[in-house]
Amino acid sequence: MGNIVAFVKGALHYLGNLAFHLYKPNALKNCDHLIHVQTGDKKGAGTDANVYIRLFNETGVTSSEILLDVPFRDDLEKGTLEVFPCPMLGDFGPISRIEIWRDEAAPWDDWYVDYVMIAHVGSKTKYYFPVHRWIRSYRRYSIKEFDVVLPQHDDCHAARADELKEKRMLYEFVRQVPGLPTQVKTLPVDESFSNEYKWNIVQRKVQMLTESAITKRIIYKWTKLDDIKSMFKFKHFPVPSSVEEWQTDEHFARQRLTGVNAIMIRLCERIPDNLDVDDQMLRPFLEDKTIVQAISAKKLFYTDHKLLKGLATDEHTELCSPLALFYLRNDGTLVPVALQLFQEKAPTNPVKLIFYYTLHSNHDLEIILDCL
Repeated sequence: MGNIVAFVKGALHYLGNLAFHLYKPNALKNCDHLIHVQTGDKKGAGTDANVYIRLFNETGVTSSEILLDVPFRDDLEKGTLEVFPCPMLGDFGPISRIEIWRDEAAPWDDWYVDYVMIAHVGSKTKYYFPVHRWIRSYRRYSIKEFDVVLPQHDDCHAARADELKEKRMLYEFVRQVPGLPTQVKTLPVDESFSNEYKWNIVQRKVQMLTESAITKRIIYKWTKLDDIKSMFKFKHFPVPSSVEEWQTDEHFARQRLTGVNAIMIRLCERIPDNLDVDDQMLRPFLEDKTIVQAISAKKLFYTDHKLLKGLATDEHTELCSPLALFYLRNDGTLVPVALQLFQEKAPTNPVKLIFYYTLHSNHDLEIILDCL
């Protein structure tokens, strides 16, 4: 029965979209903007209420109230992205804010909106208004472009206070076990995945597991850095956009600040005792500064992964516990200058000064890959 209902709803929505495409050429004659509305994919996200929007430009000039409705179409259903014509605005200028609300035609029929995007038909300029909230029947919602504003700069203090109050009631916390962190008392509907979303997760999981299994079958042990690229062959594992930057100093250093572990880097106030470097080694990489001068200028940084030392691995793997030294150049670019793969100073554990000028040497990179 559920499948039949879903099929009928889908068919009606298709016919509605078809009607809009027939109606669209006429509508475009009388509008210079299109309003794109993405209804969320949450349980009960759609609405049958009458929904209105008002646009504001940078000087506070407002449009008239615009009813979001297309004849013969079941608008604003869960998970749909729909387009509505906007009456002619003329020389309105950039749109900086919108106001959106719904009437009480269906008092309990709340509506969840992901975002509203308004596009100028001629110039193709787009204005994005993230909403990500339920639109209740008793409130008008004012959304600035990109919806980013500090509390002290928010013009809508009362609305912000009301939303915070509602959030506090919705996310009520309770400590289930003494000594452990608090938990939410009841999981809000907003935090629950819809059935469609759960099914999408299952589908993607199956696809990714299949692609991963095939990759394991056809990919052998890496012998050089370029071999890593062979992993990226499928839809869910595309080649990263940064692949051509992997062997650059700047990219290696940038990963210490914006990578998956960006909390390890520290200002270097003294060279760690177990890092085997000196002025003679480093001066060519410090723009002719001594180590003391670089430290005084707060230009030296380091990472120390000593916590990896001694971790158990399989018998064929040797896990590094590296230290790395980074230098902030005069042009504001952070670059690596020294790498020591293990914690103890030893003839068999030399400091690698390979990155600054010789990062493109596959021989040195192969040495590192063998140790990882």
